[in-house]
Amino acid sequence: MNIIQKKLIDIKQNTEQFEMIGNISFCMYYAIMVIIKTFGYVSYETFFKIAFVMAVVCLAVKVLTTKYTMREFLILYLLLAVSAVCWLRVGEKNVLFITMSLWGMKNIRFDTLMKSTVWIRVIGTLLMIMLAFCGVLDLQANTAVATDFSIYSVFAFGYIKSNAAYYMIFVTIAIVLYIQYEKLNFWYFAVSAAICLLAFEATFCRTGLIVFFAMWALIILDKLSKNKKYYQLLTMTTAGVFIISWIWMVIYKINNTFMFRINRMLSGRIEITNNYYKAYGMTLFPKTVNIFWDMNYTTIDNLYMYLFISCGALFAILFVYWASRSQWKMYSNGYYREIIFFTIFAVYAVLEQSPMNPILNPFILFTANLVYKNYTVRER
Repeated sequence: MNIIQKKLIDIKQNTEQFEMIGNISFCMYYAIMVIIKTFGYVSYETFFKIAFVMAVVCLAVKVLTTKYTMREFLILYLLLAVSAVCWLRVGEKNVLFITMSLWGMKNIRFDTLMKSTVWIRVIGTLLMIMLAFCGVLDLQANTAVATDFSIYSVFAFGYIKSNAAYYMIFVTIAIVLYIQYEKLNFWYFAVSAAICLLAFEATFCRTGLIVFFAMWALIILDKLSKNKKYYQLLTMTTAGVFIISWIWMVIYKINNTFMFRINRMLSGRIEITNNYYKAYGMTLFPKTVNIFWDMNYTTIDNLYMYLFISCGALFAILFVYWASRSQWKMYSNGYYREIIFFTIFAVYAVLEQSPMNPILNPFILFTANLVYKNYTVRER
């Protein structure tokens, strides 16, 4: 009996060691992906390809050293199948990245993952800006047209575009605020606001600045209010902005003065989605759609409508349902601050595709609570 007990103890210890190795490997996977994105590398560059292979190896180690239940396997394989279809048909990689990251989130606390990688974001973003100012990287100075048709200068600081530069600064600030949530005070607001205002002056990302102050409004409300029932409304945000985006896309008329002004405020996003909708219509399942249109139109900078048009209505609705259900589970478990950050990036998704990427929007990984029944987001 003693021999059997000793064998069982040895197996348990070995299992715990394997799981620890897997957890470290997943943090390495995520750190590598953060480095890739923070320093603005894109998929056709050699460094990206080498780093991505290393990241996948780290993720594979995590998966191979982790025990999953049958329920978890079924959910993860279903997600993998759906994301593979979107990737093969549309070339949409971010859905696949979400699924890959969710495979590794078992036994990984979200706050621990953020704390282990936040300094990569802070130092990397600062380096990108400094190197651009020093001339090592291209400042990528450009001109853009404001709502009143005035011309202004914007800078991308080595990133693909000025909005991407602002977004990278914004997501870094959001992660810092999340990690330091208990300590947040006026000085955190003042410093973060000053940084975002300076970023706005360089990038003229108006909607991003509005989202920043909306985030702080929700944080202040959470700090002051003891009654948390209003969070029930916040759990409906993803579904709400999806429905509003769809309605505007369908009914938009360029000769309507009110619609035209709203479209101008959103830098033409509504007109662009409306043109895609007219050109490609609606389908239930993914179809091959070139995200660059031939008539000098740019990408669809509304994540929900991008998914709706390219990945199909069924997938878009399932994605919104998945996100909304995750938000409701956060509310049920009392993860209120998580709802704030999830909501803010759900709103930001009306203006960018970036929130679909689990590196550029780590808060989408909160949906791990739907895969793992007793998932722990943070220490409480």
